[in-house]
Amino acid sequence: MNRNKFKELRKAQGLTLEFIAEELGTSKQTIHRYENGVIASGKYVSSFVGYFPASSPKYLALVIIDEPVGQYYGSTVAAPYAKQVFQGIIDLKGL
Repeated sequence: MNRNKFKELRKAQGLTLEFIAEELGTSKQTIHRYENGVIASGKYVSSFVGYFPASSPKYLALVIIDEPVGQYYGSTVAAPYAKQVFQGIIDLKGL
């Protein structure tokens, strides 16, 4: 999912930057920067968006790592956290 789609969906659902930031445990500024592609020179924001089940999505996770140290690819830095979130949902729901 790209930044524009995320912003579009957030607004369509009537969700504020504050709400998303609080739910994700990050800052409003990080969400704003993600949506608008504003990143300082030489700095990165790594992100990963995933959903499941693939055939009929019910759960979505957006993981944003602001200015990661070392590796910075979303698949390496952020995806493992999305996996933990999804595994927690699977365990909790008994799926």
